Amino acid sequence: MATQHGFAVFLALVALIVGVFASYSAYTTSKAAEELALSVDRVSGQLHDLSKVLKDTAATVQELSQKLTRLEERTRGIEGSVSNVEEKTRELEKRIGSLEGGLGSVSKNIEDVGKRVGEVSGRLGGVEEELQVTRENLSALASQVEELGLRLAEVEERVASFEARLEAATFPLEVSDALGRIVVIPEPPERIVSIAPSVTEILFTIGAGDLVVGVDQFSDYPPEVVEKVKAGELEVIGGFSTVSIEKVVSLRPDLVVGVAGVQLKIIYALSQLGVTAVSLASDTIGDVYNNILLLGKITRHMEEAKQLVADMQRGVQEVYLTTTTANTTPSVLFVVWVNPIFAAGGKSWVNDLIGIAGGENALGDVEDSWPMVSWEVILETKPDVIIFTENAGGLANATQALEWLASQPGSSNITAIAEGRVYMLHGELSDALQRPGVRLVIAAEALARIIHPELYGLEALPNDLYAEDLGLGG
Repeated sequence: MATQHGFAVFLALVALIVGVFASYSAYTTSKAAEELALSVDRVSGQLHDLSKVLKDTAATVQELSQKLTRLEERTRGIEGSVSNVEEKTRELEKRIGSLEGGLGSVSKNIEDVGKRVGEVSGRLGGVEEELQVTRENLSALASQVEELGLRLAEVEERVASFEARLEAATFPLEVSDALGRIVVIPEPPERIVSIAPSVTEILFTIGAGDLVVGVDQFSDYPPEVVEKVKAGELEVIGGFSTVSIEKVVSLRPDLVVGVAGVQLKIIYALSQLGVTAVSLASDTIGDVYNNILLLGKITRHMEEAKQLVADMQRGVQEVYLTTTTANTTPSVLFVVWVNPIFAAGGKSWVNDLIGIAGGENALGDVEDSWPMVSWEVILETKPDVIIFTENAGGLANATQALEWLASQPGSSNITAIAEGRVYMLHGELSDALQRPGVRLVIAAEALARIIHPELYGLEALPNDLYAEDLGLGG
């Protein structure tokens, strides 16, 4: 393009020269000729300059042509780059679209999380309230545990004091019994009649079984007692509350031993006939320990009695130490009869054992050992656990006990019934918790396992309970 421009300029110049020469021919004067010569000189100079310009222009055009070529190459490269950028832009737009969809899901998830956080926050508020209640319950439980520990320590001190007095005592021995009397035992007896199973168990366990000549019909432990009865070496003097006074007198006993409650009238009647008879109190576990020591002193088996008491105290203490780790204190109703209802009150030895076993006696505020209570009182206490002894009021098993409970108005509102924690004890378990004697530790362990099965790794317990169900052997 630059070459064509230079050529046009050249043609114009030639035309100009031709014109000049034509003008020169036209002029006829010398002045015109001179001027023409001057013009030719000027034009010649201009042509020379123009030739130089043309050369420079040609060089410039060539340089521009090379630059144009390079520019075209760069343009093609840029166009390729632009194409790549456009493709990447399209990919980026797709990814942005995907991200926008993902962000929508994330936004929804964040919204859901927000709702859940709100729910959790609400629950945490409820949990905080429950924790506060738990702290208060634990504080109350700690106070109860401390109080029970002090009571156990007090019991042990009293037993130790009683033991010391017995050690120092000599025959004739003066004994204060459950009737509030002072009974004088002139010398160690050689013929003893036991009219209560708990007394029989103590005498045989401390090694004084050879002194026993008569027992009630329910005395069946240890097994040696049953064997002696079958062999005719022991006379049966009647039932627990139906003792034959004549049969007892016929055995010419040096000493008759019974318990408080329904047997008080029997003890009193025998005393009126001149028979040395003692009624043992058994309201607390301290009374049980003292009864063992007293019979040990009377029968000259004091060392055996002391060892037995020490072993029992250690066993009870172990149960207590286990149950102090529990986080709850379930209320327990312990029923021994129905129609009318008799249950363990706040002054009974079973009340002590329920506390040691990590529970709270539902009738603990009742100032009696074995009070008769109305159904309305039981409804008010709403016990967490209900325990029946075997054949309580003629009830043979837990099914009958549950049927009896179901027949009472409002029974479905009682926690123990609603949660299936109603039990009937059988065999050795029932005996251990009805006889305040040498099986006190078994009684405590049984109650602990019933009240706090979680502490002993026990699963759901059957409603009819035997010793093996609680891991206590046969």
